[in-house]
Amino acid sequence: MEDKANGPAVIQELRHDVAGLIEVTPEGGKHARAHAVSPVVESGNVYLPHPDYAPWVETLIEEMAAFPNGRHDDQVDAMTQALKRLREYGGVFGVPESQIVVNPFPIPEDWPQGFGMAIQPGGVAALWGALDPSGTLYLFAEHQSSHAEPGANALAIKQLGAWIPGVLHSASLPGSMAARDSIAQIYRKQGLTLYTPKPAEEAAVYQLWQLLAAHKIRVFASLAGFLAAYRIGDEEALLLRCCQALILEQACMKKKPVPQPRESWLELPRGEHSWMAL
Repeated sequence: MEDKANGPAVIQELRHDVAGLIEVTPEGGKHARAHAVSPVVESGNVYLPHPDYAPWVETLIEEMAAFPNGRHDDQVDAMTQALKRLREYGGVFGVPESQIVVNPFPIPEDWPQGFGMAIQPGGVAALWGALDPSGTLYLFAEHQSSHAEPGANALAIKQLGAWIPGVLHSASLPGSMAARDSIAQIYRKQGLTLYTPKPAEEAAVYQLWQLLAAHKIRVFASLAGFLAAYRIGDEEALLLRCCQALILEQACMKKKPVPQPRESWLELPRGEHSWMAL
């Protein structure tokens, strides 16, 4: 409820019947507020119920289509303020960005690491994560390219450590499981350890929500691409799909191999009966 004009009087009256009302001081004009949330609508992340169940939807759509030149704009303004608040206070995932972002730090070598990978004709993405001893997942690096050429992408991914295993987001690739595995095989030939689990998108999204609710996921502030997708709740974004794949197959993550010391030369007896006498 806007804390302007006759808003305070309406709030005072409705508080007798509706719990949890919060006064909001609107920022900017109606046009500015609509412009601020238009990317969320344009990206397909706003869903409306079917008019058969909610007849008011048709009126809302007509008002939105006519905005800003229509006769009415109150529903549009209410919607833009709701979307703005959802985006600022957790959006689709329900957890504010400020609660998951941390400053980058060197990942300890004894933390299991892995990466999720998503491939589409229009690009390739990878997202790296590491598990601390408490089970908190730290997302610490990302790769995103608009070119799907395997060699260049595999080279970029290996630069963070060719030993780090990866998991392919199967649902990001069309076709059968065999077809998806054949694409993964191309990257394996480029030197990547890449697993192709069965599609389980709903389970992956649910586990992501669970980790967020349990405060078991942290994101380096340097991951601009991932945070941009998280901010608008774009679950179809490649980097968020990478995150889903990594979360679903955490068992594939492993610690950095410890270099084995070279075997010492065999100590030979020295003496007059040895073949190398001093």
